[in-house]
Amino acid sequence: MSNQGPMNFKIDPTSFTMVMVMDLAPKLKFGSDTDQECLRNGTPKWVAQVTVGSRRSGGRRFRC
Repeated sequence: MSNQGPMNFKIDPTSFTMVMVMDLAPKLKFGSDTDQECLRNGTPKWVAQVTVGSRRSGGRRFRC
């Protein structure tokens, strides 16, 4: 797999036991330090970095 950069995924919110927002910032237009990117209807775009906790699915349990 090559280095593709950020990707968008649609995820079922019930997949996680918790979600913690680490960072939230306006998505800036390419090459700009101040202009926020918007959708065609004028809605501003945002970038969120999150940490999630997931349910345990199958797998083996290792004991020490």
